[in-house]
Amino acid sequence: MDFSSRTKIIITTVYFTLVIITEPLYRNSLDNRNLIKNIQNTFDSKTLKLFSKYITYFGSEKGLIPLCIIFLFFNPFLYFLYLTFATISSTYLVSVLKLIYQNPRPYFLDENIKLLVNCDVGYGNPSGHSLVSTVFYLGLWKLISKNKVFKDEKRKIINFSLLGFFIFFILCIAFSRLYGGVHSLNQIVYGILLGIGLFILYFYFFKIYNKNHEMFFLFIEENKILLNVIFILAYILIFPLYYFANDKKNKDSFLNIIQNQCGADIAPSYKHFSNESFIGGSLILMLIGMFNGLLYSKKLMEKMYSTKEYIIMNWHRNKFSRKIIRFLIMGIFSFPGLLFLIPSDSPNYIILIFKYNVSFLLLGFFIFGPGMYFAFKLTFDDNDPVNLKRTISLTDEEMNAEFGTED
Repeated sequence: MDFSSRTKIIITTVYFTLVIITEPLYRNSLDNRNLIKNIQNTFDSKTLKLFSKYITYFGSEKGLIPLCIIFLFFNPFLYFLYLTFATISSTYLVSVLKLIYQNPRPYFLDENIKLLVNCDVGYGNPSGHSLVSTVFYLGLWKLISKNKVFKDEKRKIINFSLLGFFIFFILCIAFSRLYGGVHSLNQIVYGILLGIGLFILYFYFFKIYNKNHEMFFLFIEENKILLNVIFILAYILIFPLYYFANDKKNKDSFLNIIQNQCGADIAPSYKHFSNESFIGGSLILMLIGMFNGLLYSKKLMEKMYSTKEYIIMNWHRNKFSRKIIRFLIMGIFSFPGLLFLIPSDSPNYIILIFKYNVSFLLLGFFIFGPGMYFAFKLTFDDNDPVNLKRTISLTDEEMNAEFGTED
């Protein structure tokens, strides 16, 4: 369905206005701890506990990163970049809001609420799993449904089936957070509503992924200074929010319950309830690294081929074995990830600065900069029938026929 610019503005404005007006409802009024205890007692099943424990991973980086990689294997590289941007920026928004609200998780407040999933010790409102998974899986549906495979009589049926599956999957993740005791109902509802709003904003209002590849890289080259400034200012915003977050309020009572529930001592760095949100907000550094890494690799490839054609756009149209080799080469350039091995009981500033902030920035740059460049340089085949010039010179109509970029 295609909307005019005016209609998109109206829909987006009305939706976010409604969310803002009803925002007070999502602070405390739906925070019914008895509801969580009743659900846990009523559905006291080993199967359900196991299901919740594993389904919740698909709303975190442990589940989303592998899915992004699989998505890249079969879809245009620009789609992958846009989905990654939407996911990381959504995580950033969650982190900012958690630092603003500083709402505890249900199991912080009541030791009778069982912790049935992973031990989360950061603030709880809004639910990050609910928000990010809503943006990611609805965005995934939107991009998958644009593939040329679905351009037949059965496209609508397939699209609605995919949409139904992803909505059900999102609700399963949301339920696992409620059942697991790590989020209250208001936190989950708020997360889903914000996720829907961001999905509308990214995939219907802006739709940058709908540009052809040449236009996209022309856009980021022309606006690289502005975009870097925006990303840096977004990162700087995290610091005052982190500094003024009131970690001492009910801290000791929270920690006693957390230690009892988690069954192990909490690492010193995680005794700061703002740390988890600061780390999530610092993911914006990965976007800065990716953005500048892509511009750097593009510049290297232009010199290599004496042309402005950008070879990585043919990623999904190459042989599977070549994709594997390229991933392995890019994996070598993920060495900044070794910083994640810094022990969790290290001083707090070491954890925040080096284990996460520096590693995020360097990972984004090295994987999408020199990593991307060498991955293609070492696997490029002049005799490959998938030639770059054809893809980069496609008209908008040809792009629609090739990649399905129309609505």
